[in-house]
Amino acid sequence: MELLGLAILLFAAKLGGVIFKKLKQPSVAGELLAGVIVGPSILSIVAQTPLIQSISDLGLVFLVLLISMTIDWRKIENRAEMLGWIELFRAVLTFGAFFLIGSYLAWDFYTKIVVSMIALLTSTAVISRTLIDMNELKSSVGEALIAINVVGDIVSIIGITILAGFISTSSINLEPVFTLLLLLIGFFVVMGRVGGRVVNKMTTAIQRYGIEDTLLAFTLIIAFVFASITEELRLAGLLGVFFAGMLLSKSGQYATASKKVREVGESFFIPIFFGSIGLAFNLAAVYSQVYFIIAFIAVLIGVKWFCTTLTFRAFRFSTEDSIKIGSGMISLSELTVVMAAMAFATVNPPLFTMLIVLFITMNIIAPFITTAAFRRPIARGRYFKVSGKGTTYSFKRD
Repeated sequence: MELLGLAILLFAAKLGGVIFKKLKQPSVAGELLAGVIVGPSILSIVAQTPLIQSISDLGLVFLVLLISMTIDWRKIENRAEMLGWIELFRAVLTFGAFFLIGSYLAWDFYTKIVVSMIALLTSTAVISRTLIDMNELKSSVGEALIAINVVGDIVSIIGITILAGFISTSSINLEPVFTLLLLLIGFFVVMGRVGGRVVNKMTTAIQRYGIEDTLLAFTLIIAFVFASITEELRLAGLLGVFFAGMLLSKSGQYATASKKVREVGESFFIPIFFGSIGLAFNLAAVYSQVYFIIAFIAVLIGVKWFCTTLTFRAFRFSTEDSIKIGSGMISLSELTVVMAAMAFATVNPPLFTMLIVLFITMNIIAPFITTAAFRRPIARGRYFKVSGKGTTYSFKRD
């Protein structure tokens, strides 16, 4: 029966993706909604099983690897300092805004910390899939969005470290954060110099000896090995997958390798990943707080969008590009579920349910908002009064 459920979920997710793409809407929204329809919320045909969860986890690996291999990392590496300051500014602004909202709603200190941290997280998977559907992944704004999301993923890992210590000790301990930063710097410096040479030599050998059939296997082996290394360093495994993709993108065979990863991922693993997210949606569980959830979703969208837009304007990006980038930061990261599970003992059950619902709902709504923002030209000064001369964003500032 597990295999039948898997087949139904795959069929529904692919069908939903195709329908939405035909309607010129992001296919990721169709895959998510397909999971909601066949899941417990509506038809109750498919339930979450260990098999579906395992394939879903692999789907996330495929998606992260594909994204990382597609990015022009040289543009990001040359502007790492600027991106770091942008993300730090955005994180402080967003965290502070939601902490004040939590104070207004009279939430306890634990709840304010958890919700504020979750509000920082953005789903690289959702925005990248949306950008791919719009053919904007390699555009200047698309590259900016992916770049800031990559930096944001590192901030998310740091946030989880802080939250774990906060929950266990009831105090904010910065010692693990400094340890994490040192490990990250050491890992990137050492593996960036040594790993890049090794990977390039091995892919060149594959091409030279005409064994391209093994290229996909080699690519996945590199990703899994790097994921295991980061996990041994007590970092997130996906960080290793990101880094593996970065090294592979610099190899001589990256075009062929990325094509193979895309073919396998898009045909099976990635649709299962997004469809399985929809299975977690439960309409009955949110009925009692539906009005509050709707209101909070509106606040979440508005505040995240505004804080990101304001951040990029502060760094002298054009208003139009800032608004587009802000629209791409609305979704919630998959780490939202991890944080909600970590905080389950410290927050009340209704709030835990709300966090899961927010994760599902926001990731369904976000692609539509991003698509609309990218397709509709925004007249300069229509929503914000801008002084000075603006320029079109291409990893440059005014």
